[in-house]
Amino acid sequence: MSQKMTSKLWNGSLGRLKLQRKRQSVQVLSTWSSLHHRCLSVSTPRQQGHLYRYRDSKVKPVFSHAGEFRTTSYHLQTRNVTTWSPLASVFNSQPVEKFRFDFINQGLFCIPGLTEPKSFHMLYEDAENITDELVAEAVSDKRSRKMVEVLDDMSDVLCRVADMAEFVRVAHPDMNYSTAAEEACLGVNYLVEKESMCVNAVTHKTEGVLGYIYCDFFLRYRKNNQPCHFTIQGGRQLPDGEYQLPKVALYMNLVPPGSTVPCLLTHSQLENLWHEMGHAMHSMLGRTRYQHVTGTRCSTDFAEVPSILMEYFALDPRVISSFARHYKTGEEMPSQMVQGIHNSKKTFPALTLQQSVFHSMLDQVYHGKHPLGKSTTDILAEVQNEYLGLPYVPGTAWQLRFSHIAGYGARYYSYLLSKALAAKIWQRCFRDDPFNRTMGEQYRQKVLAHGGQKPPLELLQDLLGEELTPQTFVDTLIEDLDN
Repeated sequence: MSQKMTSKLWNGSLGRLKLQRKRQSVQVLSTWSSLHHRCLSVSTPRQQGHLYRYRDSKVKPVFSHAGEFRTTSYHLQTRNVTTWSPLASVFNSQPVEKFRFDFINQGLFCIPGLTEPKSFHMLYEDAENITDELVAEAVSDKRSRKMVEVLDDMSDVLCRVADMAEFVRVAHPDMNYSTAAEEACLGVNYLVEKESMCVNAVTHKTEGVLGYIYCDFFLRYRKNNQPCHFTIQGGRQLPDGEYQLPKVALYMNLVPPGSTVPCLLTHSQLENLWHEMGHAMHSMLGRTRYQHVTGTRCSTDFAEVPSILMEYFALDPRVISSFARHYKTGEEMPSQMVQGIHNSKKTFPALTLQQSVFHSMLDQVYHGKHPLGKSTTDILAEVQNEYLGLPYVPGTAWQLRFSHIAGYGARYYSYLLSKALAAKIWQRCFRDDPFNRTMGEQYRQKVLAHGGQKPPLELLQDLLGEELTPQTFVDTLIEDLDN
């Protein structure tokens, strides 16, 4: 047999290492760590017993004895077998004497000051301060650099902390470092969310600040995809005579602006935005004594009226023409295109109305007298065949995924009723002139300001100056279809 030595490491982390050299042998059986050195017990014949230091598939004699068998212990230096990257291995191996780690004094990854777990917090604070400065530069009227340069600096500051901290969180063997790095990651995530949300003070020409709207408009990872409105702080009358200003949030999922293209909205997204803005105005302009009845904290029958009314504004060609511009040329949207958008929303309106009636009736039956006596699918088929022009399709059960039936609980009809009320306000107050400031002020003072502290019927009759009956609502919906 040649002088060349062979070695095998098998069976994962538990293996047998055989070293063969002519008739001399060393047998080792031990638990191996792929990333750490171990002190192993070795049996060797004394009369031929060469002890060998195994490293990089080469064996060299260390010393020899003559005589009988004996057992001795020594440190066996191994070549690590691992799936870690070289950088990750640094965290998970013990240094041998020939390596020097004096650079550690300079900080982890040569980052000055990053020498202990608590340094991650200081690193995050530095990133936060720099980010605030860059945001101030980005929104400044005196900004001299290109916006893309400012945003790239901001991205660099945040990513340098987030990417490094994420790696340390996963790879570092010291739990203190991992925990500190995870907290830094969460901090950067908070910064990103904070900078993607802007706050706007709602200011009246003579009354000053009325409240604040937080706008969380853009998509991000794990963000819920349902547009909605939240009341963060309800308005109310304080004991000292001051009024607690409301704070609301608008929550959307729009595509963020790019370096050369701004955030562009489809008309459907525009409708969603204006719908949620209607809720925000309801909460913002409320001036109730108690916060638990301010804004949208009112009867469900009335809660959707301000939001549906705003959809009429979003569909009106006069309103669209006042702000819609080409993002490159600044050209106004052509009147033909504006009218086309308006007409497209009037496709099959009677069928849409009939479907709302059907959903409302189904909701009433499901939450009516119990036991139902039949399955919900059997009831669905009966109600659909009675109230909807399209017959039930056997084998379908879409009611199982129609969450509004459970969420609204016998109040789905409020969408249909709110549609009628919003249509009545539009026809009487804004159809002739959507920019009528006098009517807008009356709508604010007689409807929105009262929230839920007055019955909805009283609010609307005060605004419209007429008695409202169920027949009034039916006539309003029919007029809305005809127009």
